[in-house]
Amino acid sequence: MTVNDGIPLRTRRGSVIPAIDGDEKRGWLTYDSHSWNALENDPYRKDLYTDFEPVAPNEYVVMVETRYRLFSDVDSTLGICIQQQ
Repeated sequence: MTVNDGIPLRTRRGSVIPAIDGDEKRGWLTYDSHSWNALENDPYRKDLYTDFEPVAPNEYVVMVETRYRLFSDVDSTLGICIQQQ
């Protein structure tokens, strides 16, 4: 997910908070660019994600565990909760 406007809301542990249609999904695994790009130095964990590629500073990776059907236009369904600047 890319955040262009605002600052992502974070949990007490520092993870960004993903959402579907504005409803927070706190149980999902999220990475900011710092934690995701650090996987490049950890071959074991990097190998878990066969499609791994580094992300930009305003991009976030969300590992979705859901019963929702995410259609091909994921950007319209899945987002990051943000606070306005």
